[in-house]
Amino acid sequence: MNNVQRVIKEIRKNHHLTQKQFAKRFFISEKTVSNYENGLRTPDIEFLARLSKEFHISLDYFVEKGEEESNTSDLIVSARNHKLAIFDAKQGVYLTQHIYDSIYLSPCGKHIVSKNDGYNALVDNRGNVKEFADYNFVYKMSFENEVVPVECKKDKKMYLIDEEGNKRSVGFDDIYPANSNFNLGLYVGRNYADDAKHEVKELRLLYKNGKILPYSLEKTGDGLFIKEAITIEKTLELIDKYGTSILLFVPRDVFKLKENYLKIVNHITSKDFADKNKNSEVAINFALQTLTDIAKKVKAEGGAISEEEALPEENFNWRKNKLSREYLKKEILKLYKAVSLI
Repeated sequence: MNNVQRVIKEIRKNHHLTQKQFAKRFFISEKTVSNYENGLRTPDIEFLARLSKEFHISLDYFVEKGEEESNTSDLIVSARNHKLAIFDAKQGVYLTQHIYDSIYLSPCGKHIVSKNDGYNALVDNRGNVKEFADYNFVYKMSFENEVVPVECKKDKKMYLIDEEGNKRSVGFDDIYPANSNFNLGLYVGRNYADDAKHEVKELRLLYKNGKILPYSLEKTGDGLFIKEAITIEKTLELIDKYGTSILLFVPRDVFKLKENYLKIVNHITSKDFADKNKNSEVAINFALQTLTDIAKKVKAEGGAISEEEALPEENFNWRKNKLSREYLKKEILKLYKAVSLI
C-alpha cells in the first residue's frame, strides 16, 4: 500500500465515514474512492489539497518517504504540470508533492521551497517541512552555513535566520551574501538614507552567527573594502575568523607584494586550515579565484621564487586524493604565474 492510498483510508475511517459518505462529501463517485484506497488510481494534487484543507492536515502526510534519510547528492528537482517536487533518485521516492513554484537544493540538507502566493519553507532530507509564515526568501539561493537572509513580512527588514526561524542578526534594509557563486557565511548588511533613491547610509559586514564585524566599509569604483589599514598578518587572522570571503573586502594595498599571495595560499592549503573548515575545498577554490582576479588588477612587486618553494610538500602530502592534489597545484601555479611570482 502506497502512502497516498493509506492516508486517504486512514482519514476516512478516523472520521467514521463510509466510502459512499466520503465520496458525497467531495463530490466524487464511490468507485473513485475505492480506486484511490486500493491504489488503482492516483488522486491529483487539487483533490489532495481539498482533502488537507477539509480535515486540517498537511499535504506532507501524502508524501511517500523512503525508509532511510535521503542523501543530498541523490536528490533532483522534478517538474510536473509546472509545479516542482523533490525526488530521491536512489530510493525512488518523493520527499514532497508537486506543489512548489521554486526549489533550491542545498548540500547541507536544508532545501528552500516556495510558492508564488508567498509560502516559504525548508524541507530536510527526510521530507519534514518547516514553514516560515513570517518571512520572505528574497534571494534565489540555497540554505547554507546555518543561516539564510530573509525579509520579515511585518517590518520589511532583512535578517539572517537559522533553520528554526530564529533571528541571528539585527535588521537591515538589505542583507545579501558577500559572493553569489560561493556562499561561505559572510554577508553585507545595507541601510539606505533614502529608500526611493537607494542612497546608502550604512554598509556593514555580518558573519553567519549574526555578529557585525568591527570594521567600516567604503565603496569605491572597484568594490567594497574595509576602511582600516590591514596587514598581511591581520588578513590571515580574518580568514581564520570569517572565511576566505573576507578577501573580497581586504584593502588592495595588501596585494601589492608578491610574497603576500604566497603567505595566503600557504595558509589556506595547510592541514590545519582544512581541519578547521568543513568546506575547505570550496573555500580554497574561492580564494584562488579571488586572488587571481585581484592579481589582474593590482601590480604586485617583489622577487620570484622556485616552483618547489611555491608548492611546499607539507601542504599537499596529507591529501589522500591524488587528482584533487594535482588540480590544486595546477591552480596555484596559474595564480603565481599571473602575479609573476614564479
